[in-house]
Amino acid sequence: MAAKANRKSTPFHSYTDTQWATIEQTLPPQRTFWARDIRFELEQIGREFWGMRQQRLKRPSVRDRAHLCLCLETLAHLRSPALKRDFMPTYSRLMAWVGLLEMWSGEGFQRKRDILRELLYARAIALWESVLGGRFGVSRTGP
Repeated sequence: MAAKANRKSTPFHSYTDTQWATIEQTLPPQRTFWARDIRFELEQIGREFWGMRQQRLKRPSVRDRAHLCLCLETLAHLRSPALKRDFMPTYSRLMAWVGLLEMWSGEGFQRKRDILRELLYARAIALWESVLGGRFGVSRTGP
């Protein structure tokens, strides 16, 4: 697990002007008026994707997850109402971590599937089809 967390990747911040000029050439002519908004939206989609990917790569190890479950079990067996009340925020945060870790190791990330990448594609396609009025299809010559 630790080897995965040490993988280097370049987080996305924004398109260069050259990259954006190439993208603008593929925009439908009547939609270039919104080019600045579209650029912001595409860049935001990219930033969110890379942020989620980086967070997943830094996830706790299997051993840490086991210790987390042990902490939850211990907190669940507290008898004192005062202690239960005081530890409730901590218990809630730990439960949220368990859910997140289950999601990161669930079927959305089995074999070559990557739910984050699928979300990135779905958002880019939705932008193309809704705001830009494009049609999704297959091209042998380019985007």
